[in-house]
Amino acid sequence: MPLFTRFAALLITLTLLSAPLAAATNHAEPAREQLRKNQIVEVALNELHPTQGVIAHAQVAYKLNRYRFEPQKQLDDICEARGLGRATQTQPPEASLEQPSCTRDGKAPKLNDMKTAVVGPGGQLYLTDGHHTFSTFYEMPEGGAGFKVNVVITHNQSELSETEFWRWMQQNQLTWLRNAEGEPLSPQQLPTSVGRANLANDDFRAAMYFLRGLAWNKPDPAVPFVEFYWANHLREQDMLQPPANLENIQHYMRWLSKLAGYIGGMDGGIVINESGARGQQTAANLGKFNSGEERELEALICDEQALGKLAYALLNTNAAELRRCILNQQPIANTELEVAEGLVLAMIEITSGSQQKWQQNHSNENWLEWELQDGSPRWVQFLGYPANYGIIPNTLLEKSEGGDGDPLDVLVLGSPLPQGELIAVRIIGVMTMRDNGEQDDKLIAVDPNHPVFGAVTDIAVLTETHPAIPKILQLWFENYKGERGSITNVRFEPQDVAMEILQRAR
Repeated sequence: MPLFTRFAALLITLTLLSAPLAAATNHAEPAREQLRKNQIVEVALNELHPTQGVIAHAQVAYKLNRYRFEPQKQLDDICEARGLGRATQTQPPEASLEQPSCTRDGKAPKLNDMKTAVVGPGGQLYLTDGHHTFSTFYEMPEGGAGFKVNVVITHNQSELSETEFWRWMQQNQLTWLRNAEGEPLSPQQLPTSVGRANLANDDFRAAMYFLRGLAWNKPDPAVPFVEFYWANHLREQDMLQPPANLENIQHYMRWLSKLAGYIGGMDGGIVINESGARGQQTAANLGKFNSGEERELEALICDEQALGKLAYALLNTNAAELRRCILNQQPIANTELEVAEGLVLAMIEITSGSQQKWQQNHSNENWLEWELQDGSPRWVQFLGYPANYGIIPNTLLEKSEGGDGDPLDVLVLGSPLPQGELIAVRIIGVMTMRDNGEQDDKLIAVDPNHPVFGAVTDIAVLTETHPAIPKILQLWFENYKGERGSITNVRFEPQDVAMEILQRAR
């Protein structure tokens, strides 16, 4: 066969072989343009484009901390977002966080429980409900941009131009084009992904979330963006501006009380939103409680011997304040925090000067508990602790390694620190001892920002500048247990020995 003939035949063969692949590729590209109303599609979170620029960051914080304390709630929310009810109490081995075992597995998903999306130009999916839920999933330790979720398609407007699409979205109340100050946003200014790093924070929107069921209720059927309408109205009232420090739970509660008082006392006929798909809406239309229907806000902190919504949201900066919610227990702030190079994270169990013997709960590491002795809360029968006492989270030194099978103990020198506080410290040495014959090591650390001890880098420096401190620590530990104790062989070792112990415990 002539060379040209063979080449032509090869070219025809390659063309025929590539045709199915090209057809498959062309079929895949417009797939989203073919999506229909009420069709369910599984997508990664980074494939969903937000249709609003702000969320309530505190609402996401509430969910993330609650998941830490109640893993079942996390599974419940994932099942609900998939339209499959709640999570089963027992998860089979094949279940995953993206696809947990749910009570409605094998049944048709409940579309009303699912988050929604619209198909826009180019097949882009625009999230129209679920910005808070999916931001929470995005920020879960096991979540992220690639976390898979299901959404229900409510409309397909892929044939529209960008300008026509956003005009249609606004006409149908499917986008909220306002920033955190209530000022207009253009569609081009919207973020391209969910999560608090992308969506701005609106404190007034958060307030309406916490006050729901206490000062107002979302009307049924719900008015689109009702919380944002309320937020904008409250933001316009000069006397209702939030305090500078909303990380303090008491400041936040006083602000919420002021907002609740305003909502309760306002005329139900006041117009809250000036325009919308349903025209002007009054405070009464948008869920304001009648006078006398308001409920106590205290449940936001302590809710029947459990943590309330605001407590979870602000837990990381108010852990000690929440000790009063549950008898002899206190929640611990999130330990997944980054620290500077050369520092480690310490969690304070006992404040310097305290005689109350608190410890991390052995069965649930999210809680501190007041240690019991003979059935009663234990008090140290001696002077209070000479330094802040705690642990290095996420460490464990087995007895075979010279430890006690628990997280490493640490003494943090300096001013009294709140119980349950997480603080970045510099390890300067270790105090080793035998406690009733067993090895018991206490790392010694300093707050690098402390005015007295911040510059100390090693136990030798401490001994030179404050020679009495090691003696005080030794004397205290040798005597604090009284006749029941037997502390022997106390020695102080330098930083390099302490760091070697720390490395073995990680």
